[in-house]
Amino acid sequence: MKKNFLSLFCLMSLLAVSSCGGSNTSSSTSSTSGSSSSSTTQPSSISSIISSSSSSLISTPTPISSSSSLISVNPTPTSTAQEVFNFLNKAATETNFTLEELTDEGSLHITFNPKYIYYDLSDAGYVAIQSYKDSNSQLLYNFTNAESPVIENAVAYTDDSGQKVAITSTQTLNALYDGMQGVTVDDIKSNWDYYYSKNSTLIEGFAYLVGATKYVNGIDSIKFALNTDKTELQFQFVPNFSSNTDLIDTIGGTISKVGSSSVAQLDSFIDTYTLPETSLSDEVLSSLSGKQAYTSTVTYHYVGDPVVEQKDVVVVDESKKQYTRQVKNVSSTEFVSLVKDEETGHAVREYIDYSNKVAKKDLGSDFNSVVYQPKDLIEKEAFRLTGEGEYTYFGYDGRAFVRSLTDYEPGEIYSVTLSVSNSKITALHAVSTTRYDSYNQPMYYEIDVEFGQSTDFTTVASHAVENKYNPIYRGLSSYSSGYFMYSHKIVVQTVTTAQNYKTTISVVARQSGQQASIDTVIFDRESVDTEEGTLGDPIHVITGYYKNSEGLAPFRVTNDNKVIASGPVLKGKGLADIFHMDIAAGLFYATDSEDLPNVGDEVHYKLHNDVSDISEHIFGGDNVDNIIPSSLEMTVQKYSVSGYQLQFLSHIEYEFNGYGLYTGKETIDFSDYGTLTLPEEYDFSTFGDWVEPTTWEYGAYDVYQKMAAEFTSDQIALMPYLYQKEIEGHWGVDVYNDGTYIWASLFNDAYAASDSDPISEEYMAKFVALLKEKGFVEKQYPLADPGLGTQLYKDGLYVRVTNSLMAGIRFLVEIPQA
Repeated sequence: MKKNFLSLFCLMSLLAVSSCGGSNTSSSTSSTSGSSSSSTTQPSSISSIISSSSSSLISTPTPISSSSSLISVNPTPTSTAQEVFNFLNKAATETNFTLEELTDEGSLHITFNPKYIYYDLSDAGYVAIQSYKDSNSQLLYNFTNAESPVIENAVAYTDDSGQKVAITSTQTLNALYDGMQGVTVDDIKSNWDYYYSKNSTLIEGFAYLVGATKYVNGIDSIKFALNTDKTELQFQFVPNFSSNTDLIDTIGGTISKVGSSSVAQLDSFIDTYTLPETSLSDEVLSSLSGKQAYTSTVTYHYVGDPVVEQKDVVVVDESKKQYTRQVKNVSSTEFVSLVKDEETGHAVREYIDYSNKVAKKDLGSDFNSVVYQPKDLIEKEAFRLTGEGEYTYFGYDGRAFVRSLTDYEPGEIYSVTLSVSNSKITALHAVSTTRYDSYNQPMYYEIDVEFGQSTDFTTVASHAVENKYNPIYRGLSSYSSGYFMYSHKIVVQTVTTAQNYKTTISVVARQSGQQASIDTVIFDRESVDTEEGTLGDPIHVITGYYKNSEGLAPFRVTNDNKVIASGPVLKGKGLADIFHMDIAAGLFYATDSEDLPNVGDEVHYKLHNDVSDISEHIFGGDNVDNIIPSSLEMTVQKYSVSGYQLQFLSHIEYEFNGYGLYTGKETIDFSDYGTLTLPEEYDFSTFGDWVEPTTWEYGAYDVYQKMAAEFTSDQIALMPYLYQKEIEGHWGVDVYNDGTYIWASLFNDAYAASDSDPISEEYMAKFVALLKEKGFVEKQYPLADPGLGTQLYKDGLYVRVTNSLMAGIRFLVEIPQA
């Protein structure tokens, strides 16, 4: 028989003042309750409940006594196995008993009753009262404050199909009932002065009962001891040899009041309580029909410090939704417009692309599965009038309701209220369950929605250009055409990182005195030295491109300032392909006067907020792929260059948001127009035609430098380099010296973030063939078992070639010992 343990899951939520029913997925069986309860379907897998629950396990109970055993040693047992079995079976089938255990917070008493479950430490629990859907049936609801109970939303779990299933009986949350399934009196064994059981189902049931499921694999058995008058049963776990014995054998508890467990205040409450009768009327609900404009704000509370995680301004109707969103750590907003395709019914995102044209992107999903109408989300019977103009949610799927309305996942929802005025829904307030981090600090979300706003739809259309040759057009024209009349310097910086390393770009001419022939772009990229023993000093990697008659010739600058070719000529390419800044000037609007009468005057531009998908059409830093389009700002300034007054770009900045994981700002500053020259220290006489590299020095210079710090030149000369265009620029190496061996662990991350790797198999086979061609023979690699990759040897150099680029290649030499 499958085991159905929901009780701990709900206990975990309850102790955090929450509702039961997380995002657990599980299989289902039918669990028939006693005469006072109805049948319910419930999860059957312990692991599925725990692994998918958003809650955390409660604290491991501490020992009930300070002795090594919770159960006293008596000369002779005072009960029989049948009496122990009968006691357990009665508690299980009647769901009427009190459990006592010691936790980190103190002595916890859980009262199980056919009509309620009450946790005294949190003064909260679950109570079975009439269903909000049908007065002839019942549901389990959350409540707080036993003295004067406050009823919150109903309790549910998620089944295999992802559907919420309401819990109708306290027996569903009685892990002892599930633990006793299939258990017989023969499973209760005697061991001198106490009884025990090794039945795995019973062990799991008790582990769930006391919140010790993560230790279940370390439990060998359970000890039982009935007191003399058979009214209390103590239990204690016995660890197996593979477990933490000092911990597990201190976990246990006491079951008492079987058949008579109750809380007087709750009994009185249930006898007189009924759900509020007045639900939302059709008239009130209709106030959310048709076009709606509202704002939704999600606030995260942690250690008393509220932070707005997301704020949306929304306009929606049956065929369109537009919202403007702001998220934490970002000052700019994102505008999204979704429309319904009349032919396919799909949701289509419409926006203005980089060329100032309307673009449409089919999301491939039905519009109604992406865009929700507020009226359709509200289950009117679940909201009951609980105060003047206030309706409280008594349903059991508040999480999906809030998520669909706000497009934000706050986790399980503790409470939802609607405010109504003049027969109109004006506001929603929701609070998530409280969770605790590893420092036992509480955290929760508040969600506020204000309906009845005046925002209207925005027409997504190409932007009119009043003055084609305005300053922003002049500032962008050189980059879109690739024709630069004057040299200049560009500094790119990510200003929100800890180190703020920058890239300095020189746009210059190789020949002096030919300002109209700008043909060279040099990138001086600053990064940090991560080698062992360094202090994290900045280092510079200098690369560039030279425009010749065939295209762009890439180069790099060595440590001794010699310029050498670093790849084949990119035929047909020009300087515009380096900067790829072909965004239309008409997408920007000026925030101040475009009249620039004097040198030094400047005008600022911002991008219209309906523009999107521009990352491949502007020049930017490392995070430009995650640009927030509406944050893009450009500044054009009037300069005096060679006796002329000209308008050039002086500044670009934008914010980026990497899927909420990292955010920040990048800036690009332009200067030295007409005065910047080719650095004199760079020796271009060594810059010839590119030839396919055969050594690490010419194929991957950074790798070569690291290996040269440990290996001799003769050893490195034995290490062949195999060029392949698709993976160039992606080699890395870690070099080790343990006093016995020196070895280099080479890897190539060209496809590290890809779902497929079309290169590794063929490349590694070619590399092995190249080694054998150069005289390497098979011999075991000292630091690997036989058969792990291809292992070869020549003249003191061992090689191991793995089967993937990311796992890479190993070169190793033995260190001569004195």
